[in-house]
Amino acid sequence: MGEVYLARDTRLRRDIALKVLPPEMAKDVERLRRFECEALALAAIAHPNIVTVYSVEEIDGVHFIAMELVRGKPLSALILPDGLPPEKLLDLAVQMADALAAAHRQGVTHRDLKPANIMIDDDGRLKILDFGIAKLKREQPGSDDGQPRTLLQYETLTREAQILGTVPYMSPEQVEGRPIDPRSDLFSLGIIFYEMATGQRPFSGETGVSLASSILRDSPSPLCERRPDLPADLGRIVSRCLQKDVGRRFQTATDLRNELDDLRGAVVSKTAPISPPPRSASSAHARPVGKWLAAGVLLLVAAGLVGYFAIRPARRAPALAPKIVVLPFENLGRPEDAYFAGGMTEEITSRLSAVRGLAVISRTSANQYDRTGKTIKDIGKDLGVNFVLDGSVRWERGAGGPGRVRITPQLIRVADDTQAWAQAFDRVTDDIFAVQSEIAESVAERMGVVLTEEGRRTLSSRPTDNLDAYQAYLRGRYFIGQPHFSEENWRNAQESFSRAVDLDPRFSLAYAELAKVHAKLYYFRMDLSAERRALAQEAVDQARRLAPDEPEAHLAAGFFHFWVERDYDAALHEFDLAARKLPDSAEVLESRAEALRMRGRWQDALAAYRRALELNPADAGITEELGITAWWLRRYPEALEYANQSIALAPNQAWPYLAKVFNYWSWKGSIQEARTALGFVSSEHEWWLWSWFWEEMLEGKFRDAIRRLDAAPGEWIRHKMNAMPKALLAGYARVSLGEPEAARAAFDSARALLEAELVKHPDDPRYHSSLGIAYAALGRKSEAVREGLRATELLPLEKDALYGFSHLHDLAAIYVMAGDKAAALREIEHMLSIPSFISPAWLRASPQWAPLWNDPDFNALLRKHP
Repeated sequence: MGEVYLARDTRLRRDIALKVLPPEMAKDVERLRRFECEALALAAIAHPNIVTVYSVEEIDGVHFIAMELVRGKPLSALILPDGLPPEKLLDLAVQMADALAAAHRQGVTHRDLKPANIMIDDDGRLKILDFGIAKLKREQPGSDDGQPRTLLQYETLTREAQILGTVPYMSPEQVEGRPIDPRSDLFSLGIIFYEMATGQRPFSGETGVSLASSILRDSPSPLCERRPDLPADLGRIVSRCLQKDVGRRFQTATDLRNELDDLRGAVVSKTAPISPPPRSASSAHARPVGKWLAAGVLLLVAAGLVGYFAIRPARRAPALAPKIVVLPFENLGRPEDAYFAGGMTEEITSRLSAVRGLAVISRTSANQYDRTGKTIKDIGKDLGVNFVLDGSVRWERGAGGPGRVRITPQLIRVADDTQAWAQAFDRVTDDIFAVQSEIAESVAERMGVVLTEEGRRTLSSRPTDNLDAYQAYLRGRYFIGQPHFSEENWRNAQESFSRAVDLDPRFSLAYAELAKVHAKLYYFRMDLSAERRALAQEAVDQARRLAPDEPEAHLAAGFFHFWVERDYDAALHEFDLAARKLPDSAEVLESRAEALRMRGRWQDALAAYRRALELNPADAGITEELGITAWWLRRYPEALEYANQSIALAPNQAWPYLAKVFNYWSWKGSIQEARTALGFVSSEHEWWLWSWFWEEMLEGKFRDAIRRLDAAPGEWIRHKMNAMPKALLAGYARVSLGEPEAARAAFDSARALLEAELVKHPDDPRYHSSLGIAYAALGRKSEAVREGLRATELLPLEKDALYGFSHLHDLAAIYVMAGDKAAALREIEHMLSIPSFISPAWLRASPQWAPLWNDPDFNALLRKHP
């Protein structure tokens, strides 16, 4: 923060460093606060390893800090490619920890430790610099006992939602925007120590987002594997610094400093044990005496065990249920054939999923481990599997004749990382279904699963005799299997599945997938036409006619009932039928969970999502839905944990952050952590403007909320739950500012737009709700209530417990604006008595409810629902 100049103190005849904040930067309140923060932080500490501040000045609007000049090089320039020698590393590490201990004792947390902020002067002494984003713990007078009271103040020193620090050296809590304390600095030190030891940082990623994900999820390779010459205790110390859980790290920098200093002494005296070398085959050659002693001990133990089991009934250890993940097969062919390799992976996964007694991790979780470099044991631990199937695919198209496909699968046992089975299949493309069946059957048998005749028939099924249709089907599955939903991908999928059924009108699986595509485009309001609905119905009917008993046909019918008709009981019935043949399908379980939630069976939905997570532990979408479900059940700490898990799995997705923001609003109202999380949501996201508007309204920043609305393009905010002109929200902000005329003009503008929209969409409850609010604000009470009630009739809670709730919420807001307190309190009490996002914290924070804040009946109601 600021620019640093070499200067001369003519009075004391010494060179100094001047850190200057130019006048134009001083106009930025944030920059000035950070600059002042650094001065306060440095002035609070006197330590030989922290740069010394001489004075803090301001002349003619120019703010500057006069400080010690450090001549030397940054630590980043001294770290060797293979790491530093042990003595040098420990000498510097002790100085760093000692300096931080002094800073922490004065209530200063650095928050931006990195090699570039650490200088080594010409005498070899280390100096920590740049406390520009440090957090201060300040003394507050006035405690009950007359003693100074310490209050942690989490300084907001950056622009909205920018996380403080440098990503490669951040702690997990910094990455997630959670409150931090001095133990966060110790995590950053652990990263620096690791880099000093190995020449490389412990966490990596090609982008800031992937790097943040690595910090949250990955466990670095132990130091003993990278540097066997280092003391074993150094690996233990660094590992403890890098614990994700702050409670498992060193709790103070002093403790860390003491351990490092003891280790340094042992290294200097040559008494520190080095890391044990990796075990080798030579260790098996024990001396003969040792062998005979070992044999004697084993005989004695065996005799004892025989006697033990002779008098005690045997108790067999429970066998682990067979569970497998099929990793994405590597495409060894042309890049444009990636969909074919992906299709092979998915088809083998699907066939294995149909085997009773075998649990198969879903493809969504499997895709998280595509070429990540994680070991088999790491994957097994993460996913809870005992087998991993990996492989490669090469497809060679035939020139005027049948092509060939070469698939090379290998089954690996997680327990000992050994190959349980492998085989190369080199066949003509016409044999592709037979190859898939042989692979699935071999894998099941090697895993100890006994196949029934029905199971063998399922594995050997042939979905179509037309290979061109099958290629189109695989391409469609490739598009809908992409990790992020986009209308373009799903319309491409529609085209592929349509081609598949054109080529083979009896291809039931392709019809089932086509039905899902049509239904989803309808559900996401991308095409609400009667034609789209009819296309979805036609595809479902064809799938059921061709394969009435197949689970995929039941799934397609379930999605039609769910996404098009919103008939959740009918959807659940179809999902239950699909589950009879696919009891461990993550797709079936997740779909069933969502239908249960829409039906208002929230606890059942939570249990179903948890079951889906067991089969799909790396699916950020499921942890996100668990977070949303827990949020509506008002289990806020649990919801936060799920949101953080989802962020760790998919740090570049918007909804995990939105789930975190909304949970904070209901739990605590307006807090800095909500603003920080919201900063990770792209401005392109459909919920971005609405969410930022209400964040700023909760913070009381009404003019900022209006400015944000004005800066955004277009007149409307539309998503699945709400649809409103920006003018409607601007009206709320003007009311909060005490500007009745401007508020009325905004609401009247919104009214005109909404009335015109309802002519085109008379049965869309979103527009009725919003129009009711506009009418209420304009004093047209009877019309307002009419529109609010109409919205709840079009989408009642009984039909949709999630999206229908928003209209119940708007009806209560209409009653408040219309001055009908009794009706408003009746609706609020109802909302507080059922799962919802409404909470006392939200009602006390949102200006929508400001007319009730001083009402005794309202406050009594909130006390009933703490």
